[in-house]
Amino acid sequence: MTSAATTPPLVRPVRRLGGLAVRGAVLVLLIAAALPVLARTFPQQVGPARLAEDLRAGQVHRLEPERGESALEDGGPVHWSTGPLTWYATSLPPDWRGAGAGRTSAWPPGTSPEDVLDTLVRESPRRVREWPVPLDVETGILDYWPILLTAFVLTVWLIVFGTMLARHDHRYAGRWAWFWLFTVGQVGILLYLLLETRPLWTASRRLPSREPQRLWSGVAGLAIAVPIGLGILGAGAVLR
Repeated sequence: MTSAATTPPLVRPVRRLGGLAVRGAVLVLLIAAALPVLARTFPQQVGPARLAEDLRAGQVHRLEPERGESALEDGGPVHWSTGPLTWYATSLPPDWRGAGAGRTSAWPPGTSPEDVLDTLVRESPRRVREWPVPLDVETGILDYWPILLTAFVLTVWLIVFGTMLARHDHRYAGRWAWFWLFTVGQVGILLYLLLETRPLWTASRRLPSREPQRLWSGVAGLAIAVPIGLGILGAGAVLR
C-alpha cells in the first residue's frame, strides 16, 4: 500500500481535490433527494375543498389516498402534490362530494367519497399519478420516485455513517459525537460531508493536524444533537 510519505507530491493534491469533489457531489445529491422526501413526509394540512379545486385545475401531479375497505368513508387521509416540493394532506368527511370542484350534476345515491375522488381524478385535465398504483394503470419509473429517492437517501446515510465509524482521523468531533449528531441530531450526515476530514472550502490549502483532545467528545455531541433534533421535530410538527 502506498503511504503518505511515498506518495508523489503531485498526486496528493489531486487525490485531495478528488475526495472533496466526491464529497461535494454526494452532499448536493443528498440534499436534492432529501427535500422532496421531507416535503412528502411533512405535508401542509388543508381542507378537502382544496383537493377538489386542485384536481379540477389540473394541478395535481400525484395522489396518495389511503385505500382499503371503507378507508376514505371513515375519514382516511389523502395526500397529494402539485409539485416536487409542494405536498398537501386532508381527510375526507363521509358526506364529501367534491365541494369546490365545480361539478353541477348530482351524484347518484350511495356515492362514497372514494367514488367521488376516483371520478374527479378521471375528469382532471392532467394525468394524476396515484399511489398505490391502480391495477388497471400501466406503471412507469415516475410512479415509484418516492420509494427510489427514499432508498437513495437511506443508502447514502448508511454508507457515510459506516465511513464515519471506520475512520480515526476526524478533525472536529470524535466518533461518539458524530454518532449522536447522525442519530439524534439528524443533521450529522450533512455536517460530516461538509466538514470531515477537512472542510469543503479548504480545497486549495493544506491544514495542520488537529489535536485529539480538541475534538468534540460524545457528551458534547449529545448536548448539541438534542436541541437540534428537538428543533427539527418541532419544525415538522408546525409544518404539519
